[in-house]
Amino acid sequence: MSLTIKLIRFEVPKAKTNLIGRVEFRGVAHITSELCSSSTQIDVNQSFIWPLARPANDEEPLIVELRTQTTKTLIKTGLSHASGGLMGGTATGTITSSSKCIGQYMMLMQGLIHTGFIHVEDQLVDISTSRSIPVVVTFEAKYVSPDDAAGNFEPTNLVRSIQQQSISCSSQSLDDDQQMLLDIEQNIANLERSLNKGEYVKRIKKNNEKKIN
Repeated sequence: MSLTIKLIRFEVPKAKTNLIGRVEFRGVAHITSELCSSSTQIDVNQSFIWPLARPANDEEPLIVELRTQTTKTLIKTGLSHASGGLMGGTATGTITSSSKCIGQYMMLMQGLIHTGFIHVEDQLVDISTSRSIPVVVTFEAKYVSPDDAAGNFEPTNLVRSIQQQSISCSSQSLDDDQQMLLDIEQNIANLERSLNKGEYVKRIKKNNEKKIN
């Protein structure tokens, strides 16, 4: 069982940098590499896989986000003092980063569970106002169910197979019955011939006895 998401692209009103895509399912998030584009179309073409220990259910959400990433570098400088003067200094740096959600797309797993594959192209929503924004995401989702993983199981195929087997068994049973009737008829015919032959032999014997007498 698995869920695979391929982020294809984002479309934004104006070119932006320092963007990242984020996809979350069951509390586990995958993040794209930094996205930069000089145009309003940001190509992503990155795929993420969630191995699943249990089947997905209809009410579970899949979340796709476009976020801005801010990276800050903080430098701390330390100076040492000796004999009343400056002897030297040391510098250490730490890097911190944070991101802010521009827009979010959320869907329930219901449709994907039933179809196994979907292609989505839709607007994102501002999570603070729940209103659509002029940012479009395009992605594909593929869900491999336990039945598919075990051999592409389809109930319709099973029903069709059972029906075919039933028809085959019925035909075979009909053929066996017909053959049995033919055998019975053949046995009756043979018996009649034997009886007729016996009667004929008796008549000949009687005629011969009459001639002798």
